[in-house]
Amino acid sequence: ALVVATVSGFIAGERIVYDPDVLVYFDKSSPARAAFDQVEERFGRSQEVATLLVAPPGRSVVEPEAIAVMARLAAAKGDRVEVTAVRSPLDRIGVTPAQVLAASPDELAQMAERIGATARPDGSAALVSSDETTAAVAAIIPAVADNTLVEGLAAQYSQIRDGVQADTDFELILAGRLVIDAAVLGGG
Repeated sequence: ALVVATVSGFIAGERIVYDPDVLVYFDKSSPARAAFDQVEERFGRSQEVATLLVAPPGRSVVEPEAIAVMARLAAAKGDRVEVTAVRSPLDRIGVTPAQVLAASPDELAQMAERIGATARPDGSAALVSSDETTAAVAAIIPAVADNTLVEGLAAQYSQIRDGVQADTDFELILAGRLVIDAAVLGGG
């Protein structure tokens, strides 16, 4: 009985800690993990929250409405204090979210054409799929160690997504390390 009480006391005194970083599940000796570690070593460790825009059937993310959605997402993410940078297809043509949101329909159409024209020979472009059905707007956030903060930030980015989603028929999907970490912490 004394042994059981001692072991139970020892176990109860131990604190179980969960590391939300998905990289703990990948073998450090794999070439992909080594390359990822080198990138983080050189450029710094961060977490990202990407919102993927998925065009409805027969539509494209390189059209005026999609450009406006990208701008709204980039502006909302860029206003957040924890965000160090926002990346979107708008970067390729050198326009800010504010410029897009103030643009006339004709100017939006020109911006959409310019983004479409930035495609590489294989059809791909920065943050736009080669078939132009998907694009991404990513917020870069310094690494977050506090599990409660991870879950709170993910919930706030869900609210941003939901606010923009209400006004468009483009599907908006949250992705990225912070979102994955929050899902693991929340059990799903």
